[in-house]
Amino acid sequence: MAEEKLYRYELSCDGGLEDILIDELRQCLGKRVSGLREERGEVGRVFFDYEGSPRHLLALECAGGVSSIVLEMHDITVGDPGLEKIRHRLAKLPLTSMGRMARIAAEEIDVEGYRLRVRQRGAHRFSVTDTEAAVRKALAESGLSPSKNGFDLELRLQKRRAQLKLSLRHRGHSGPVESEGLGSASIAAIIRMLDLDESDDAVLIQGRSDAALAAKRVCQGRVVCTSMRRPVWPTQYVIVSHPDHLPLGAGTMTTAIVVIGDQEMAQTGVQTGVSRLTQAVNCVAEDGVIAALVPRAEGFAARLPEWGLPVEVMGAIPVFVRRRRWVLFLLHRLALVHLG
Repeated sequence: MAEEKLYRYELSCDGGLEDILIDELRQCLGKRVSGLREERGEVGRVFFDYEGSPRHLLALECAGGVSSIVLEMHDITVGDPGLEKIRHRLAKLPLTSMGRMARIAAEEIDVEGYRLRVRQRGAHRFSVTDTEAAVRKALAESGLSPSKNGFDLELRLQKRRAQLKLSLRHRGHSGPVESEGLGSASIAAIIRMLDLDESDDAVLIQGRSDAALAAKRVCQGRVVCTSMRRPVWPTQYVIVSHPDHLPLGAGTMTTAIVVIGDQEMAQTGVQTGVSRLTQAVNCVAEDGVIAALVPRAEGFAARLPEWGLPVEVMGAIPVFVRRRRWVLFLLHRLALVHLG
């Protein structure tokens, strides 16, 4: 029997950044991608067919998740027959193809084991627990057993359609975005959105070292990030500093990316929104750009004129970060003579 090939993929990103991800996908893989379809929401998803090496997909910087779609099931009824249909389809998996693909992402994969996530939406008469039990039974019939180093699998059941996905990249969360900074895929998408290149300098204020490295790979320019924590691995891209002091020369950067959280906007934290944004303004040269991620657009837009900073709003883009709605303000750094 011929080995079943896996050609259908899904990429995921923060909701609102789908166009940036699609642009990168088309630029890098061009006409080798077909059947492209997108789903917009709290998590942006891009589906497509691709017969090339998955290594090229893992090189995409703006994709937070990269998955191979192992099975797609349609007409899943809401009762027990629908659950039995899922179990029956999962009992015969293309394990050889799955193993070959998974080894590209992680050489130490346990091809006889699995990790499982189940996501279910819809008015089904069976619970998520029932679905997970049925999936685990089917995987056991395929010869798989639970293993922390096994296939990273996710069953997504949405109304009458189900997918089994093999994750090749699944970037988890690491604390609140206000204190830990944006992840590497989000930063890479913002860098691409701003069309930065090797002539540009960017600073991630209280950012993450992996995000700085991703930004560097995208734009090839000078990238640094400030952080209160010393990175685990030594890197030239991270400057360890206290939040109220950035050891950067005034007006030396073309771009700054900063997150201003709820406490800062409410002016109840150690730093306030105006102090955090002032840091970014001081770092950026005239005609530069500040990308400020804030949780509430109305409050930020109302306070911005009160703060008296030399910036003007170029645009505001709704973005879902970890399924929470934020707004990314793009601010043009004005010369001081523009102040009233």
